[in-house]
Amino acid sequence: MENSLYNYIQKVRVQKANNNFVYSTSIFAFIFISILTFIGAIEYIFHFGKYTRHLLFEALSFVLGSSLSYLIARWIIQSKALFGNYSNSEIAQWIGEQNPEIADRLLNCIQLEKTKTAENEDLVNHAIKKLVNQIADSPIKNLNENKGNSHFVLFSLSIIIFVSCWNIFDENPENAFIRIFNPNTKYVIPVPFNLYSITQNQFILGGDSTQILIAGTGELPDSIEIFIKSKDEIKKTKSYLNEGTFSLEIPDIKKDLIVWGLYESNSWFSPWSKIKSNEDTIFVQDRPIIEKINFT
Repeated sequence: MENSLYNYIQKVRVQKANNNFVYSTSIFAFIFISILTFIGAIEYIFHFGKYTRHLLFEALSFVLGSSLSYLIARWIIQSKALFGNYSNSEIAQWIGEQNPEIADRLLNCIQLEKTKTAENEDLVNHAIKKLVNQIADSPIKNLNENKGNSHFVLFSLSIIIFVSCWNIFDENPENAFIRIFNPNTKYVIPVPFNLYSITQNQFILGGDSTQILIAGTGELPDSIEIFIKSKDEIKKTKSYLNEGTFSLEIPDIKKDLIVWGLYESNSWFSPWSKIKSNEDTIFVQDRPIIEKINFT
């Protein structure tokens, strides 16, 4: 086939491959960012641990790498007409569909090229040259108009979604997207308040009473549970907020106790399950016993 027809078909082939690559990439970008946004929303709500974030990061990396590899490989195969993809006949047929008035002549030129001899070479070349001049502009223009600006719309929408969600998911200690892309970093889960013991460890005599005081910072709840652990059992008592502290009176203590305050989340959509104060120990010492008094 004359070089001009070869070159033109190759030009159309590359143009179609480029167009398919851009369009497919825009669709993939939209889907990938939608998936990333969904995962970012889940991470924003629940604050996954390192192991879960590592799995998500590996899954996203695999999807991104394999999809881009597929798109690039498909572009190479199509633009180079490998394995029968976008063959000269297929491209010529497509050009004919864009220009029905020259469809038959285009196919005839291809057939003539295959059967060209020294006797008819000039005639065949003339026919091919005339045909190429006639279709030189139309197919490329039509090719660009086939899918309109849908790829631009999808890509722009993807950017808007990502930027918007980046701002929404920005929080302490770090943006949800950044946490996903740094799976090996341990982040502190944000909590609405913290609990700490005021009384701390205590030393008392057997049979005495003592008071437990627990305070906190942040938006404290109306009540918490105070746990009392002995050697034999664990008891819990509800304590209500009063002037910024939670208190509990423990009477007649005869053995060592470990006490702490605890508040459990009542929401499924919470990154934390419980907030706990430090554990304090009440050490009980036996009272001295006077066995005998001597008078002299």
